[in-house]
Amino acid sequence: MSNVISVTNESKPPQTIAQMVPGQVGYTVPWAYQDGELNENYQFVAKHGMSTLRVECVYPGKYAITFEGWGTP
Repeated sequence: MSNVISVTNESKPPQTIAQMVPGQVGYTVPWAYQDGELNENYQFVAKHGMSTLRVECVYPGKYAITFEGWGTP
């Protein structure tokens, strides 16, 4: 029997952009996009925060990106 009553904001292991599935949206650092390419090795998070590059997987290996906040070039 556990001695834990509740867990709030339990973080899940980060995923890489390459592991995203079509329709999935996440945020990563703006420098993940350089010279017209998105580095799929970067990790992403589900919520906007310090990560200001919105990434949406539209097809395996293909992404729509949006710069938000201070990361806008």
